[in-house]
Amino acid sequence: MYHQGKNISDHILFDTLSQEEKKLLDSDYENGSTLPKEFLYESDKKLNHVYFIRKGAVLIGRNYSEHNEYGTQLIMNAHFLGLENLLLSPNNEFAKTLSDVYFSKIGFDTFSYLIRRNLQFQDTIRKQMYTRLERLEVKYNLLHSNVNFIDRLKHFFVDLAKAGESNNGNEVTVNIQITHMEISRYLHCSRQSITTALSSLRQAGCIDYSRTSIKIIDLKKIIDWKLK
Repeated sequence: MYHQGKNISDHILFDTLSQEEKKLLDSDYENGSTLPKEFLYESDKKLNHVYFIRKGAVLIGRNYSEHNEYGTQLIMNAHFLGLENLLLSPNNEFAKTLSDVYFSKIGFDTFSYLIRRNLQFQDTIRKQMYTRLERLEVKYNLLHSNVNFIDRLKHFFVDLAKAGESNNGNEVTVNIQITHMEISRYLHCSRQSITTALSSLRQAGCIDYSRTSIKIIDLKKIIDWKLK
């Protein structure tokens, strides 16, 4: 497991770098941490760094108006943010923390140099960007088809289960602070629909949740569940 005290180059995602490249990386990064419900960065703000999320959950999204922020992806652990800004400017997305988040900021110039110089590292980054695009495509198809909000919610829990920590058998705990409104905007449905569905799932023994975590008690039961 990667710990805050180690150099960033000790993480497995940087294994393809040479010793010289790791020294360069370790000379140009800054560790940071933040509490839940804080913005790592906001849309329309110029980014000078790539953010490497070492631990924690981050909601990526866009603001369509002053009071309407919509989440597009939920990112958890060992993930790069801000890669698009290596090619596009200005930044058009926000990154809001949903848990305690530990991150490292890497200067754009250093990161770009490492990608250009090391084809294996370039492939690592390409694969992560491709995975993000795949997940966005799946979500787009869910939102722009005849899939109802119940099936969207089930897919949300499947994604959470992949990112969480297993407890006993089928139980998975995901340490995130996400509101019903944030889930509703993430899934493009009403807040009341989400509140009703989550309450029903809890009563059915499928999930439990608090202000700081969601516990998936039985994923198969969630997949088979129907709102009465």
